[in-house]
Amino acid sequence: MAWFREYNISYGRSIINNDNFSLYGGLGIKYIEGYSLFNYSYKDGVLTALSSLNPVLQVDYDTPSPSKIGNDQYQKVGQGFGFDIGVSALLFDQLRLALAVTDIGSIKWDGNVYIGEDAELTDIQTAGIDNYNIFELDDNVAFDNLKWGGWEGLENKTTNLPMNLRAGAAYILNEKFEFGSEFYVPMNETPGSYDKVIIGLGTRISPVKWFRGSIGLVSGGETGTNIPVGISFFPFNNNSFSWEVGIAVRDITTYFSQDKPTVSLALGLMRFSFGSLDNKPIETK
Repeated sequence: MAWFREYNISYGRSIINNDNFSLYGGLGIKYIEGYSLFNYSYKDGVLTALSSLNPVLQVDYDTPSPSKIGNDQYQKVGQGFGFDIGVSALLFDQLRLALAVTDIGSIKWDGNVYIGEDAELTDIQTAGIDNYNIFELDDNVAFDNLKWGGWEGLENKTTNLPMNLRAGAAYILNEKFEFGSEFYVPMNETPGSYDKVIIGLGTRISPVKWFRGSIGLVSGGETGTNIPVGISFFPFNNNSFSWEVGIAVRDITTYFSQDKPTVSLALGLMRFSFGSLDNKPIETK
């Protein structure tokens, strides 16, 4: 489990722009507040755990720690910085290629930080964790041959962000229809990252100037197959200024089926763009 809040400022610009080829580059810098982290993993016969939970969850650690928070208030328990970098190219006004590395950075957790001492085991069976009190795992997880070493409190612990490489291509049929594909390649093993390569296919439809919709198919790793859907409205949209309001979900089938649900919701109310997107060179004589 990874619960973050991001404050992101980014900048992108045209690097090369001519009739048949355009190249763009961008950089995003973000300040990240961490509100909860729990990593529970088993690898090569060793069980490990890391916890930094928000006090509003009211988990009773019942263990001393230099970072223990003595209240049940909603507050951040970590902070850090990260950045994204990417380039994209447009060929013949129809084929778009893009490459980016995102979530480069780390978070320093300094509230309610605990680690589970390494424990060896030969077998594990679990029906899942159904509450936040991970210190009562015996009620949820059955271990064989486990000698758990207990929990140890820490002053702080730093974890990397789920850094990943993303590559994509899109074909612009016309101003109303665009089709594309994307590859997501995880570059580390940290809470919030996927375990293997994820592949996505999708289309974006803009039937009118004030509306845009998208739907896709995402599959790979242990995530199963999802159908993400997003819609955007543009109260203002012209060559020099646009205001976008949008909503999206990672898997629309979750709301109709209980098989491998992926509950998510992204909502944006104030996304603004300034400047013309058609910055062709001006000829002078």
